[in-house]
Amino acid sequence: MKIRNGFVSNSSSSSFVVAIKKNDACPHCGRSDPNILKAIERKACYGGETELEGVGIDAVLEYSDQICEYGDYNNDKADRIREKAATYGNDWELAVFYVSYHDEFINQMIKEMKAAGTIEILDEEG
Repeated sequence: MKIRNGFVSNSSSSSFVVAIKKNDACPHCGRSDPNILKAIERKACYGGETELEGVGIDAVLEYSDQICEYGDYNNDKADRIREKAATYGNDWELAVFYVSYHDEFINQMIKEMKAAGTIEILDEEG
């Protein structure tokens, strides 16, 4: 897992802490909706600012621990992220990722998933 040390004000990406509704395949045809985490992993293979930081509660806790290093405001923010993350059950997958402002595909995917209620953003920085 790549760990970013600090936040860069002139970064060309946003960081996201999200809960993603787990996607079951159709019992009839086997089709399922596109998986945003797999799409991000594929994008990351080609370099750039879009990359998956981690999946699961441990990744969210590690992210929240990292932001605590930047002052009291961030301690409160980290506590809010931890509290939100704890409310999601087995039907949801937690993840931390970065998305380039120029990555139209992933940014559109996030918008569509928000509209469909299949992704909830616990924190967005950028």
